[in-house]
Amino acid sequence: MSKQVFRLILCLFVVLQVVGCKPDVDQLSVEVEKIAMRAAPGIKSAEMVTLNRGDRVKDLGQVSPFESEISFDGTILRAPWLKVQKGEKIGWVFAGALKPNSDPAVWMLQKRLECYFGRPFADRLNAWESSLEQLGEEQALAAAFREAVQLRNIMIEQLDRRANQDGRPEYFWLNEAMPGCIYQRAFRLGPPQLLFDYRFWADKARKTSGSADDNFMQLSMRAFPTDSIESMFPVWRFQLSEMDGASQLGTGAHLDMLKNVEQSLAKYRLFEPELLRFKEALLDDILNNNTKFWQSQELILQELDAMLASPPAILQAREINALERRRTMLQDPEKNWVKVNLRSKGVEE
Repeated sequence: MSKQVFRLILCLFVVLQVVGCKPDVDQLSVEVEKIAMRAAPGIKSAEMVTLNRGDRVKDLGQVSPFESEISFDGTILRAPWLKVQKGEKIGWVFAGALKPNSDPAVWMLQKRLECYFGRPFADRLNAWESSLEQLGEEQALAAAFREAVQLRNIMIEQLDRRANQDGRPEYFWLNEAMPGCIYQRAFRLGPPQLLFDYRFWADKARKTSGSADDNFMQLSMRAFPTDSIESMFPVWRFQLSEMDGASQLGTGAHLDMLKNVEQSLAKYRLFEPELLRFKEALLDDILNNNTKFWQSQELILQELDAMLASPPAILQAREINALERRRTMLQDPEKNWVKVNLRSKGVEE
C-alpha cells in the first residue's frame, strides 16, 4: 500500500470518527418515568403513544405557542411542547420531560424564546447577544444599546398581550435572555418589567474606545441613583405606590438633570436621541396636567425661577413659554387644580 493511499484511508477514518462522535442535536431523551406523545400540543390532546424513561425522540424544530404546567413526582414543571418523531410516529411532547444532548438550560431558554416570540425573533436576540462580545468602538455599543431597547420593548409588548393566556407566570428566564436587563415581577395591573441595569452598560462602555458612551451611561446611573436600575421613579419622581408617583420639582433634581443633558450634548452627539428623551421626560413631569407635586409651593417656585432665570440651552422657546405658564398656575395651585406639598399633606392626596 502506498503512503498516499494510507494517508487517504487514515484521513477518512478520522473524519468518520469525528462525525460519529458529534452529538446529534436533534436527539432528545425522555427524563421522566413516562410521558405521552400527543396529537397536538396540550395535556387535553389525544394520546398517541407512551414514552418511557430513556426513550429517544427526534426534535422536528416546532415549538408550541404556549406553555403548560405538569407535575412529576410532586414537582411542577412549566415548559412548551415540542413536535417530535419516534419511529414512524410524529406528535407533541412536553419539553419539561425531555433532555437534549446540549446544555439543558441554554436549550430550554431557546425553546421558550421560540414559544413566546417565534424563531425569527429568537435568532435576532441571539445575534444581538453575540454582538455584545465584540464591542470595540463606542458606536458599536450605541447600536447594541438601541437594539436592546427595541428587543426589550417587543418582548414586553408581546408578553402583555398574552398575559391572560399564560396565567401571568413569573418570567424568571428573561434575565438570561436579555443581558443588561433585570426582570421584575409584574405589577398587579401592568405587564412584566424588563429594566435596564446601567451598571452592566457602564462596564461595557469602559471597555470601548471613546467617552460618549461612558458619559451617557453615567448620566443614566445618575437618573436612577438608588441602584442604577431603570424604574418608573427616577430621581425627579417620588414613589407614592406601585404605579403612581409625584414630581420632585423643588429639590433641584430637574434643573440638575437638564444641565447635565445640556453639557453632554455640547460635547457629544452619539447619544443625542436618548439624551433628548431625558429632557422630554423632565419637562413632561413638570408640565403634565396630571402631575402632582411632593414639595412645597415655595420650593417648587424657587426651582422654576432658577430654571427660567438662566434657561438651559437645550430648551426651545416654546418650552420656556410653557414653563412660564406653568409657573403662573403654580402661584395659585388651588385655583388651578394643581396638587402641591403632598409631603406634608400625606400621599392620600
